[in-house]
Amino acid sequence: MLIKDSDVQFFKKKYVENITENVLATSDLSILNRLTAIETVLGLNDYPIEDNEAESTIPRQISLLSDQIKELAKTIISSQL
Repeated sequence: MLIKDSDVQFFKKKYVENITENVLATSDLSILNRLTAIETVLGLNDYPIEDNEAESTIPRQISLLSDQIKELAKTIISSQL
C-alpha cells in the first residue's frame, strides 16, 4: 500500500509539521503568545538545556508552593489563637 511506503510517511510527517508550525504561528488564538505567557508565570521561560534540570523544575515549583502554603497556614492558625 502506498500509505505505508516510507517515502510517503516521511512526506506526510513533514507536511503535518509544517502545517502545525504555521497554525501555531499565525493562529488568531495567539497560541505561541499564550504559551509564552504561561511559561513566564510558571517560571519556565528560561528552560534549561540539561534534561535533568528540566525535569526538576516542576517538582521544585511544587515544593516552593507547598512551603508557602505551610507558612500561610501557620500565620492563619497563629492569628486565630
